[in-house]
Amino acid sequence: MVQDQLAKRMSPTKRRAGRPRNGGRAVIPTVDNRGLAVLQLNVEGLTTAKLEVVRHLADSNGAAAVLLQETHCTSDNFLKIPGFHLAGSIHSKQHGVATFVRTEISWSTSSQSPPGSKIEWLVTKIQETSVINVYKPPPSELSATSLPS
Repeated sequence: MVQDQLAKRMSPTKRRAGRPRNGGRAVIPTVDNRGLAVLQLNVEGLTTAKLEVVRHLADSNGAAAVLLQETHCTSDNFLKIPGFHLAGSIHSKQHGVATFVRTEISWSTSSQSPPGSKIEWLVTKIQETSVINVYKPPPSELSATSLPS
C-alpha cells in the first residue's frame, strides 16, 4: 500500500509547465491515515527571503511541519512563519535548529538536546507521530548516545 502511494506521488502528471499544482491556493494539511507531510531544510542562515521561500514551499506542498537546521538565530524573535507555531528551537550563531507546526494541528514538545551539546536535536510529537529535527555540525561525531532514545 505504501509503495502504491509513493508510486502515485512520483508518477508524472499532465500539467502545463510553470503552473502551480494547486492553482496558487494554499493547501491546508491534515494528519490522517495518509501520513504527515514534513518540509525539512538546512537554511545555512535564516533570512527574511528564506523564510518566505520556506512558507511558500510549506503551503504549496501541504506541509504540516517545517524542520530547519543552521538557522544561525540567537533568539526566537526572527523565527516566525505565518500559519505556523514555533514548536521548539535551539539558538546558536553558527548552528541552530527550529521546528514549526501548522497552527491548526495539535502538537507537544517531547525533548531536546542538553545545553552545550555538539549535536542539536528537538523531538516534537505531532498528534500521534514523533518528528525529530537533528543538526550535526561537520566536526562532530554521530553516535547512538548523542541522539534521543
